[in-house]
Amino acid sequence: MEEEKMTASKAEASVQAMRLPRFAGCVFAVGALVFLGTLTVRSVAAAGGETFESVLSSAEQGDLEAQFLTGKAYLLGEGADRRDDLALLWLSRASKRGHPEATAGLAIIYSEGRGVAKDPAKAIALFQTAAQAGSGMAAYNLAMIHINARGVPKDRLEGLKWLEIAAEKNFRQSCREAGELLFLEVSDAEVPDRLPRAFRWLGKAAETGDAQSCYLLGVMNEHGKGTPANLPQAAKMYQKAAEMGHSRAQSNLGHLYALGRGVPIDPVQALAWYYLSAAQGDITGINALKDYETGRTDDDLRAGKQLADDRLGSKSNR
Repeated sequence: MEEEKMTASKAEASVQAMRLPRFAGCVFAVGALVFLGTLTVRSVAAAGGETFESVLSSAEQGDLEAQFLTGKAYLLGEGADRRDDLALLWLSRASKRGHPEATAGLAIIYSEGRGVAKDPAKAIALFQTAAQAGSGMAAYNLAMIHINARGVPKDRLEGLKWLEIAAEKNFRQSCREAGELLFLEVSDAEVPDRLPRAFRWLGKAAETGDAQSCYLLGVMNEHGKGTPANLPQAAKMYQKAAEMGHSRAQSNLGHLYALGRGVPIDPVQALAWYYLSAAQGDITGINALKDYETGRTDDDLRAGKQLADDRLGSKSNR
């Protein structure tokens, strides 16, 4: 029992250490910004579609989506030379006609001061308009503005509200961010049902192949956080993250094999996962490997190292 308490305590500490950094800015791929989730002129052309010239021609003839793509192309410098003035022109036209992503693009122009004076208040108002019209990207940007105090006081709960709105609109990035915020940062007093909500969003993110979300689901299943404890499921989620190269998932999976928690005791598997974690400089993996190597047979040590090398070689050859 005492060992289980110590194990759980170590795992909780490792979760805190493995919080991934979130974007400091908004989402657009312009400087600190990244614009995700919509087509670009380049992606249309790569799929055998139209060139920028033909998209521009369609925009001039009044095609709404073409107007948005044209403004975006000028803003990003994708398929056309970067021109902030023309980006403002075409995004404004599309926004006035009700294109939510174009409105979000305008918000980024005013947030970053791209050819205009910076205007955080106008940017927030435009993001809100776009989010209310269905833009998950705009909702995510609003979340980052409030969480990172970009022109407004820092407010994690307001940020969380917009993250969950973005997640409901299937904006991929927001699912993990919402799950991490609920699991690792806010308190039960702030959000009484935070753990079940975290489990839900991390589950959605894990379905897209997000390693960090798989790792956190492993922790939640191992320790009964937001879901009944389920050691076999914890091992399964750690395995998914570990195979994607997540160093803390690798050390946690090694620990399950070392103790036979949710999987059969297997010193070779334990050593292999500890080796892989330690090779990435993960301090938990380094310390676990150092402790676990003591008392292992030479055959187990060789087999564990060989298995780790084989996994590394297999990954590099994919």
